[in-house]
Amino acid sequence: MRKALFTKDWLKLHPYKTADDVDQYYTQLANKIYQEQEETCFNELFDDEEDAKHLALCIAAYFEDVISGIGIWRAFTTECQKRYGVFVPFYTEYDKGTYYQDEINMSDIMFLLWHHFQQSIYKKEALPPLFGGIMLTATRAYKILETEYETAPENERLYEYLCTSETDENHFYDYRNILEWFHFSCYFNVGNKKRFEEEINKKAILDEQANIMLYSTRIESLMNSRYNLLALSSAEWLAKISEQHPAHKLWTDIDYRGSVFFTVTKEDEQFIYVKDLFQDDTLKVNKNSIQLDDFGEFLNGNSVMVTNMFKFGNAWWQNGALLSYPLDKKMKEVIDKEKDEKLHKQMLLDYELVKKSGYAHKLAFLKDDNELLALYKKAGYKIAKGFTSPQPNAKAIILSGSPYTGNQLTYELAHCICDKDNPFYDSIKAEKDAFDIISGCGNAFPYETVCHLIDHHMIPDANVFGKSFPKDEGIRITQENLQFLADYHLRGRRDKDLSPTELW
Repeated sequence: MRKALFTKDWLKLHPYKTADDVDQYYTQLANKIYQEQEETCFNELFDDEEDAKHLALCIAAYFEDVISGIGIWRAFTTECQKRYGVFVPFYTEYDKGTYYQDEINMSDIMFLLWHHFQQSIYKKEALPPLFGGIMLTATRAYKILETEYETAPENERLYEYLCTSETDENHFYDYRNILEWFHFSCYFNVGNKKRFEEEINKKAILDEQANIMLYSTRIESLMNSRYNLLALSSAEWLAKISEQHPAHKLWTDIDYRGSVFFTVTKEDEQFIYVKDLFQDDTLKVNKNSIQLDDFGEFLNGNSVMVTNMFKFGNAWWQNGALLSYPLDKKMKEVIDKEKDEKLHKQMLLDYELVKKSGYAHKLAFLKDDNELLALYKKAGYKIAKGFTSPQPNAKAIILSGSPYTGNQLTYELAHCICDKDNPFYDSIKAEKDAFDIISGCGNAFPYETVCHLIDHHMIPDANVFGKSFPKDEGIRITQENLQFLADYHLRGRRDKDLSPTELW
């Protein structure tokens, strides 16, 4: 067997620097899996050989997770069961009707194969969950793991690090180091490091600003990124994992506020007390997290700080860059404007106008620009002289909206929406285009509108599979997993992204 992976590669997925016999074992296992990927030609699907190698390492790390009882994958399957009614999307039937959360499963490996390949081409297309090589490669990888299942060693070092090591509410930075490893290096989070590097490369950073900008972008990625599975942040995933491990219950008592304006109301020996100018509440912040010796400029009311805060245990910790601005008239206007945006003030006003016209719970299907302008006038919009719509010659326009997203126009997809009030629906044309709504191709609809379409079965022709797969089977699998696919591609959260029902 050609050795493609080395211990140094395996260690990149782990929070320690030196290898022991357990790490040697799992490196060898990863090589066996990589060899099977070679035999089935699965590796040829990747544009970058390093992505194929990373896949083999991650399947071995998944096995290590299960064997060691760490609970990373269990947290994922528990959340899937809660949201979608299945432990693993798409593939549960390949477990012969029985899924064991604390053991290895064929569906787990199939999902990992799909997920890693999808993430390797995430900029290009939505990938069908069943395509050439997945079943064959998963079967071979599963046989390797099944053979090793009874004798594979537990990784006690990793278990202690993530499950039983001492934690204390005053040791936030120890927690953040664990969070950083989990976010950028753990097998569970694919592509976070690559996306972070791309984000940094996109920014034209001046030399004197580089360190601050790099630090702030890294912290924001750690705390707020939606690129993880199920659009949960890494801190939220650690909270779910730690629910299984009493030693780390502290990790479940977390919260995060990013890029918020604060004034300081008072201080004592250990804490400062800051007022959140968006939510109008007061946070107790550990002074050890703030690189300032004197808070006088904030206490006298002359300055405001803009920063991120992370709640850990009994206090908040300042996290990321801290900027200071004079609290003058101009800054107060900026704060008021941003507060209005966070409260969706303009969106609510726009939505209320259309709501009065009878479109509170449905879409408006409009023949052309004339009908659109007529609806706007009926709703009470003040139409500026010479106003034209974004696509004045467009036909079959959809006006959609919600309290938090306001109103949005969508073109060229009306034929995909199955609704008794939609005269433009065409099931034949919809076969080709309907899945674009789920994948976000062209950013057709806000996530909340997509959820509305799913809830009311209004995109029955959405099919991620191409013509090479039986149509009825492709539609069945797609429709059964439609909410997961929308959450996956749009990085949406029904628990966070939907407008409160009382605002509809």
